[in-house]
Amino acid sequence: MFLTTIEYLTDVYRLFYPKLCGACNTALYKGEQHICFVCSNNLPFTDFEKLKSNPVEKVFQGRIDVAFATSLLYFSRSTKTQNILHQIKYNNRKQLAIYLGNLLGERIKSTHEQLNFDVIIPVPLHPKNYK
Repeated sequence: MFLTTIEYLTDVYRLFYPKLCGACNTALYKGEQHICFVCSNNLPFTDFEKLKSNPVEKVFQGRIDVAFATSLLYFSRSTKTQNILHQIKYNNRKQLAIYLGNLLGERIKSTHEQLNFDVIIPVPLHPKNYK
């Protein structure tokens, strides 16, 4: 298989300016998008979308009427989840945010096909906001 000129130039460019994993900052290999395969397989998914009443929904109970609420990843300091959030927030990695949004959307769609969503709102919760 021969590389096209564009593929060759892209490979040379990526040798000096590699795309980095949003979780561990290592260079991504061909076929990896935004997060390397190792990190993708070890992300701390909550699986809250599979639960009838999950901890995220309980945060909103009695405050506002929410049909469904979930969280994609568990968060703790100095973890891959924090690194991902910092990459999005401080390093302008919008494509990483879109990638995670699509991932969450697929997970929700696979377990909640009957729900019709009007809007999905990301709500970052800081510990100070838990009341």
